[in-house]
Amino acid sequence: MLGMLFRLATLLASLAPTACLFVRGPVARTPPLQRAVLRRAAVTASQPNTDTQAVVAWLEAQPGWSDGEQVAVPPLYDSMSGAGMSDDAFDDAVEELEEAGVLRIMEGATDDDTDYLVNAVAAPTASPEETSPSEAASPAEASPELPPNAVPFDLERHEAYDYEAEAEAASGLVQVLARLKRFGVDKADRGAWADLEAACTKLAAAAAESPAPPLRDDPRLLGDWELVGTSSKELGERSGLTGLGGAPFTSPAAIFVSFDDSGEVVSKEVLEFWGQTAIVNELRGKFGFSADGKLMQERYSRADLGGQRDSPNFTGSTATLRCLCVTADGKLRLGSGGEGGAFFVYKKLEPGAMHEWLKSRRLPIFGGTVAFDTPEEQRRAYPYMK
Repeated sequence: MLGMLFRLATLLASLAPTACLFVRGPVARTPPLQRAVLRRAAVTASQPNTDTQAVVAWLEAQPGWSDGEQVAVPPLYDSMSGAGMSDDAFDDAVEELEEAGVLRIMEGATDDDTDYLVNAVAAPTASPEETSPSEAASPAEASPELPPNAVPFDLERHEAYDYEAEAEAASGLVQVLARLKRFGVDKADRGAWADLEAACTKLAAAAAESPAPPLRDDPRLLGDWELVGTSSKELGERSGLTGLGGAPFTSPAAIFVSFDDSGEVVSKEVLEFWGQTAIVNELRGKFGFSADGKLMQERYSRADLGGQRDSPNFTGSTATLRCLCVTADGKLRLGSGGEGGAFFVYKKLEPGAMHEWLKSRRLPIFGGTVAFDTPEEQRRAYPYMK
């Protein structure tokens, strides 16, 4: 059933202004090192300190560390002490990583023997003769296998989490999404809203105890997402994000949202004219999070709309979305927001897939569909054109 999760996704909150607490400026992002640790290991909720970051950076630079090979402690200690780290700080950093499940410490038999560190995630399973009866877990006690791309955060929740129930709920949501004509914004889609909301509610309940970190700390947010389903009355009435999809002979074809680790967010609304994809409207801004990391807000300050670059008619817009879950495989993001707490479902796209989709339809990859002042601007928007 877990394979079903690769087929899905979650949407951008309605552009109705909504209040949201931002954390420390335009965006509060998890440090790159912590994101790397989250990808590779199950860690505790505490953020790594500077000394811990230095130890992890040194270990990950060692050949064989990612494959589970042992790394001797003395060279690590010499490097850290040479950089000014005290003995106590070094010991605390290593112990913190051990407690977080990032590494294991293999102490020598005597004080004269060398101690080693082993990557706790990549380390190979001990052979039967190396495992004591007390350490050997029965099949019933074994920790559940992580789906591909899963980002565990809470080890206890991971042990108890029902991944099969999540997969079953996601599969049911996929079936509802397949019935939508235009990801929920077409008039013909409104008859499926009740089923869509029921399926979203079931998935949110199944994922309520997910071991994944809050959206603010989840590295899987970064990248390109496609809106594949919504029950938003506001987006339905506007026929998309901007309202331009409701013009005569015009209809929405797709909505993409891209998040960058710099804190920038870009939303693209692709419109059809007489059934042919013809126009891209692009909104650009920043995103940030509430104090608990679960409520995300996008603030858009610039937009290419209706053929105008940085349209003077665009005065800014704010979108707020409460993240209900990112599925275990990272392919589905479910949220709610806007009038009546509408649901939004996004699908995570593979790197480059959005650009290929735009290229295949002869649409600009960067910016909206606008007139160009220079050949350089045109080449940047259409890099695939010679």
